[in-house]
Amino acid sequence: MTESASRERGRELAQLGYNGLFLTMDDPLERLGADRADLRRLVEDADAPLEQRFLAAEVLFRVDRRFPPKSLAPELARIYVGALRDGVVAAANAWSMPGELDGPAGQHLVKLGAAAESELEGALADSTSVTYAGSREASIGNSYKYRVKDIAAQLLRAIRGEALEVDTSPTRRDRAIRELRKESG
Repeated sequence: MTESASRERGRELAQLGYNGLFLTMDDPLERLGADRADLRRLVEDADAPLEQRFLAAEVLFRVDRRFPPKSLAPELARIYVGALRDGVVAAANAWSMPGELDGPAGQHLVKLGAAAESELEGALADSTSVTYAGSREASIGNSYKYRVKDIAAQLLRAIRGEALEVDTSPTRRDRAIRELRKESG
């Protein structure tokens, strides 16, 4: 794929967005007319926008059970945590709700294992609010006022094989996050 073709593929991904790619019954590869190699080149293109790299990686995670190669895990961790922090996916459901690991993007980040720990540790200070969509998720997630750091803490715990906790109080969650940061530091 040429550089201009890569940029065009990236624009297509961004135009469809997360919902257009994954919340439909269509196969994302067929919808894009892309092949895995095209998408992998986009993921590896450090000059491509974060959103495009993230969406290309999400497609690959879903259509290629061998993805990602271990060598790409640290870069994917930067992409995924960057996408979480930048709100690339409008609804936080894709990352999972604290206490659960049911969101595909969150599962993919956890699959990166130890390569993602330092990136997630960096997000433990990010108080940016996240918003959930749907009925149950929106009612619960939005009433608890979850933040990026709450999701990062849950994903970090999942990578480490620790219990996933739910706490309704942001103050208690902040205390637990401070402890988690001390353990990491």
